[in-house]
Amino acid sequence: MLIILILFSLGPVAHAFAESAIQCHCFKNRGYNPADRVADEIIGEFYRIKPEEISRLRLSGLNEKAINLVFILAHAGEQQPEVLLEQYRKQGKSWSEIAHNLGFEPTAAGKLIQVYPARQITE
Repeated sequence: MLIILILFSLGPVAHAFAESAIQCHCFKNRGYNPADRVADEIIGEFYRIKPEEISRLRLSGLNEKAINLVFILAHAGEQQPEVLLEQYRKQGKSWSEIAHNLGFEPTAAGKLIQVYPARQITE
């Protein structure tokens, strides 16, 4: 009985806490993973990209692998990330097609990351 009284007395506090939790992005986006924040910070530091831009790509449904592809291909191909995202999302192109259209072999992304900030692979 005492437990029930305590729970009823916490009603307004519990309600306020629940409301703030429901408004949080991690509640709304059930796929949220705290490790994503760390990956996003590393990507941001590497490419010198603002967190807001990374968050926008993350909220569009991209994982860290795709976000890396967007930034490295955009840099190497001298394109805006939004252009590549549009090709992927709206035009239905694969990342391989996008890389090929920029003049890169699809397997070149790893090498491009290694030579960043250069835009070409020299062998």
